[in-house]
Amino acid sequence: MTMAIARSDAGMAPSSPRTMRAAWLAPANAEAASDLLSKGYKVVLLISDNMLKTSTQDAHSRIPNHWVALTSTIAFQQGREALPPNPRFCAPTQYKIVPKASLSFHVYSWGKDRAVPDSGNLSTSQFLDNYYGYVACKY
Repeated sequence: MTMAIARSDAGMAPSSPRTMRAAWLAPANAEAASDLLSKGYKVVLLISDNMLKTSTQDAHSRIPNHWVALTSTIAFQQGREALPPNPRFCAPTQYKIVPKASLSFHVYSWGKDRAVPDSGNLSTSQFLDNYYGYVACKY
């Protein structure tokens, strides 16, 4: 049996909690879980169940409370983000292209396969506010 566990402190000094949190909340961590699923691993995600309900998917959680099995790869969608206005002159809002603005995937939870997001759009930042890592194994 082969096992992979995502760690927030991989390759970082233990005295740097700020750096550890920043790396933990990177989309690359979720991409790694998705990549392992596509290579035949069984992957479970540690999340807050806020992510599974449309009414709370944008609520930031501080504590994970739910394990779910990843049943599809994570698909990132391109989007755009408004740039801050320039105080020197009046101009229309300008946007920048964000390659991983939102995402979608499927998980097995509470006895059934569920789409995430349940409806609407789940931004990558909303996902990361409720995502705490993964465990993957292959047997």
